[in-house]
Amino acid sequence: MFDTPPSRFNRFKKYFENWRQSLAAAPNAAKALQETGIVATHQYWLFATPVHLILGRDHFVLADPATLSLSDGEAEALIASLNTHFSHADFYLKGFNLYRSANVWFLGLDTDPQIATSNINAVINKDISPYMPAGSGALAWANWQNEVQMLLFDHPVNVARESRGELPINSLWCYGLAASEKGVT
Repeated sequence: MFDTPPSRFNRFKKYFENWRQSLAAAPNAAKALQETGIVATHQYWLFATPVHLILGRDHFVLADPATLSLSDGEAEALIASLNTHFSHADFYLKGFNLYRSANVWFLGLDTDPQIATSNINAVINKDISPYMPAGSGALAWANWQNEVQMLLFDHPVNVARESRGELPINSLWCYGLAASEKGVT
């Protein structure tokens, strides 16, 4: 009934352990992109995994993206829409562009988003709250995430997926932020 000090301590301890685990083995998106052979010259790179967030009573849970079975056509249509929508010059994430190699999506940026991210493997099937990006750019990043979610909400790809009984792609989980010295070539 009442939040006693031991239960608050246990919640804090669990939050800290989750956070520490999410930072422990963060992959490097810039190095992974180099291995794909994609030629691009952005300064900053993240993995940008298409995901489905499940609404709980007071939180969101990240569904396992491996279960989403996104086709090549669906992936290309979503990437094209997102790239077009976020390409305007006054967008705060300068140089925004999504790329895809097989089933791996990358987000290239020309400016540092000023966030610390959590590895997607630490978040799957969990409440995303303790894993949300942190840092001086976190609020602007959250605003961008909201805009992504609004764009994806009634996207034709998702309308078709839902009509087939499949989960829609309703967000991107970005992680593995890394800078490349002179861009990846």
